[in-house]
Amino acid sequence: MNPRLAFATLLSLLPSALWADAPNWQAKMNSLGNTVSELLPELVSKQGNPETIEKGAKALSELSHDLKVGHDKQKLVPAADNDPTIGFLADQFSTQTRRAYSAIKQGQIEYGKDLLRSVTSYCIACHARHDNGPAFTAVPSTEKVNRLSKEEKAALYVALRQFDKGLEQYQQLVADPELLKKRPFDWERYLRQALAIAVRVKNDPKLASTLIATALQSPDLPVFQQTKLTQWQKAVDSWKKEPALKVNTEVGLTLEMRRLFRDANMGQQRMLDDHSAEIQFLRASGAAHDVLRVARDPKTVAEALMVAGKSYESLSNPLFWPMEEFFYEACIRQLPHSNLAQECYSSYVKSVYFGYTGSAGTDIPEDVRKLLSRLGALAAPPRPKPKG
Repeated sequence: MNPRLAFATLLSLLPSALWADAPNWQAKMNSLGNTVSELLPELVSKQGNPETIEKGAKALSELSHDLKVGHDKQKLVPAADNDPTIGFLADQFSTQTRRAYSAIKQGQIEYGKDLLRSVTSYCIACHARHDNGPAFTAVPSTEKVNRLSKEEKAALYVALRQFDKGLEQYQQLVADPELLKKRPFDWERYLRQALAIAVRVKNDPKLASTLIATALQSPDLPVFQQTKLTQWQKAVDSWKKEPALKVNTEVGLTLEMRRLFRDANMGQQRMLDDHSAEIQFLRASGAAHDVLRVARDPKTVAEALMVAGKSYESLSNPLFWPMEEFFYEACIRQLPHSNLAQECYSSYVKSVYFGYTGSAGTDIPEDVRKLLSRLGALAAPPRPKPKG
């Protein structure tokens, strides 16, 4: 099923009020963490045991399916977290693990392993939204972790919310001059992932500044990256000068989100692959998630979804199917026939056209065109009531 169309069903299930506490959420997270930490080393090993991999894939598929179904029915949800991003990522996580297990059962072992290796990215996307989240009991064995590359170790640790260990791996990658010389875009990706933790999870400008300073000291740093990093450093320096702000109310968090989003749009970033305003959009997206976690007012929720969508579009993480489209669609459905819905629809259409355009032109599937039509009708201004 086209993922854009799957969202229509998923988003129709989103609640409008704060979800109730679910004590089983922590237990489910621990089970997922244990399974991922046991399975990932097997996936990267040339001597990985096929039976162990199939067993782990089956367990992960079942756990992720339970997570998705429980979340859709609002019976398995994190305590005091109203952010609809969780539902979206749970749906994608379940789809990916189900495909992987099916491939492995049919003998397509390497393809299934490739799919399973990517599932940690969904964990990272969810856990790196902000500093709230489950505390995992899973502690991978040293023997198994040592079989992983630095990148794989970082992904595993961050997926398990062991952020300090994950940052240590990212810092080693960023400090590697050979990596910068041979794979400069991977090098930048690891730096950006480390900064996402420093900014959104740790909310620590000093840590962000240290990461950027280390990167700037790299020999053979290309001029275009040096220019970008210098802009990031300036943004962090400005952040350091801001007074400490501690708010946890819907109104206070919304005002802060608006301020940060305004600052991000005042940056010098002009193109999607520019990333010169990376720090500003990381902060704006984190603030949007903070609002979504607690907001009850429909207009506030729609505004936060719009801010999240525009921020993710600017951050443009290549590991994911465009997350901004999820936020734009959710915004339209949250507050139909409003100015916010129209703005989100305009951004959604642009993203879809961009995604389906290549060297051969633009080719949008018919089912996606129908979805665009339905969303356009939802976003359109309300028709005036007939007189009389």
